[in-house]
Amino acid sequence: KHDFVTAKRFPVRKSEPGKRKLVILHFGRDVSSEDAIKEAAKQGFERPTYEDCLRFGAQHPEVQRQFPVVFLHDPVEAGVGGPRVLCLGRDDSERFLVCSWFDDDWSGFCRFAFVCK
Repeated sequence: KHDFVTAKRFPVRKSEPGKRKLVILHFGRDVSSEDAIKEAAKQGFERPTYEDCLRFGAQHPEVQRQFPVVFLHDPVEAGVGGPRVLCLGRDDSERFLVCSWFDDDWSGFCRFAFVCK
């Protein structure tokens, strides 16, 4: 768990009943957050919420052991350094949740979670 991830910054909000279907996109190249969002929208996908990240990590713990999964939800203001989004990753065999800078470019190894309309 990342120290930045607190209930105050990421309060669990009520969601509509029913399942949200996520899709994992891989661009195979370095990409900015804005470019990933635009490409996903062209393919008919919507941005996830941070709750999608927390739910996905709990339901599919092995996925993040294969590759980092970035959730480009509405960024949370971090003060110094700019806005952040949640990502699932691994370090050796340990899974982790991290808050990464929204304004940075993402490695071509990363995958991105979006929501099917």
